[in-house]
Amino acid sequence: MPGFARSDALEDGSPLLDAAAGFVGTPRTIERFLWRDAGGGWHRVQIAAARQPRPFGRKVAVVVERPIELPFGLTAREVAVLTLLARGATNVQIAAELVTARSTISTHVEHILAKLGCDTRAAAAAIAVGEG
Repeated sequence: MPGFARSDALEDGSPLLDAAAGFVGTPRTIERFLWRDAGGGWHRVQIAAARQPRPFGRKVAVVVERPIELPFGLTAREVAVLTLLARGATNVQIAAELVTARSTISTHVEHILAKLGCDTRAAAAAIAVGEG
């Protein structure tokens, strides 16, 4: 946007821009998520679908990004587990996706619940969705 400096995370060829381009064709209007850059830094990202005024009328996406520390004291691996948990995956499915033991995932889930102050996976998933 004019008047705003472009983040390094949004430079040409960035995987984040590729994600935004892929979002434009979806039925969703807003996507929020945490993104880890190649240097290991974390970013809170929001992508909103927009439409250019006529005569162009083509779909575009507005990407808002800012560097952050991981919320709730979560580790990168816990964020990965929580993301899959929020999508409804079981511990067995999460273990298969992340190529680790089910018992390791169970431990991660216990730590996630404690850090989020939740008693259930559903409550943790609700926080994850709410936080993006």
